[in-house]
Amino acid sequence: MKITREVDYGIRTIRALADGETRTIKFICDNENIPIDAGYKIFRKLKENNIISISVGAKNGGYKLLSDPKQITLLDVISALDDDIYINDCLEDGFNCANNTGGKVCKVNRELCRIQKIMMDEMSKHTLYEVLTMYDEKHNECSGTEDANNEDDEK
Repeated sequence: MKITREVDYGIRTIRALADGETRTIKFICDNENIPIDAGYKIFRKLKENNIISISVGAKNGGYKLLSDPKQITLLDVISALDDDIYINDCLEDGFNCANNTGGKVCKVNRELCRIQKIMMDEMSKHTLYEVLTMYDEKHNECSGTEDANNEDDEK
């Protein structure tokens, strides 16, 4: 599974709405660097999944978060925007695999199931509030930039 650009934009949208205010699509897209065409598509899906509301009107129209970011998980957003949340096709319901039918038990499938469960548990364990506030701006665990900067300081 790869977090899609659409999911990334969805998380950014929630960040823009996290203060509880109603915001225009222009405000959200400009502040979160989301292409406006993508914004419309994402906002529609977030509305269909009861994550945001849309109000019409020149003065009070816009988009608003329906729930507190402390109640919305990363998995909620991913599920709302992406149908493919499995790390491998063989984990989806109804997938027929010759190595995992009848009397056969596929050990690869078992391991992928274990990994999938850990991933789903982690994504449902953390709210977007936690995700958006958990690290300071200097901390970038995945890219290793913090370690690289420390190595330069030591030289």
